Amino acid sequence: MQNRHVKHALYIVAGLLIMLGLHFYESENRGDSSIKAISLAKTEKMEWVVDLAEMGSLKYYLEPNVMSLYLRIQDTPKNKTLTYQMENLDGVVTQASKKSIWRPIMPGDTLKSRSRGYKPLFLELHFPREKVSQYAVQQGTIRILADRQQAAEITVRIINSKYKS
Repeated sequence: MQNRHVKHALYIVAGLLIMLGLHFYESENRGDSSIKAISLAKTEKMEWVVDLAEMGSLKYYLEPNVMSLYLRIQDTPKNKTLTYQMENLDGVVTQASKKSIWRPIMPGDTLKSRSRGYKPLFLELHFPREKVSQYAVQQGTIRILADRQQAAEITVRIINSKYKS
């Protein structure tokens, strides 16, 4: 009888430890990427500020010079070909998530729509590791073009608020 109570207590303690471990894992991964949506019908210019101080500690110490950005382009003009351009930003651009095979797309390639009508743009940006210990890490621009005419301009600012002076 007493062995049964000990087993139940051990199961409860093990369950609590698993819950705490999963909570820690989720909180560590919360700031590893940034997600934004832009409506081309409403927005022509947008600023996107990404703070490296919000990264989990594992990511901050192991790979602080890589940041994943996910952009959802909504309300796209009908019968127009959408492409993108980047300035002062270095990295891999795809329309697939990290869960699928990464086939990089180049500036000028046509962006494809998903079934729900939006066009995703996934960017894995790389910047020098030495810049991580500065407030202003990097700034660049993503331009969305509709039939070679600028439809939107997104200014991406990567900062590290731990080093704000």
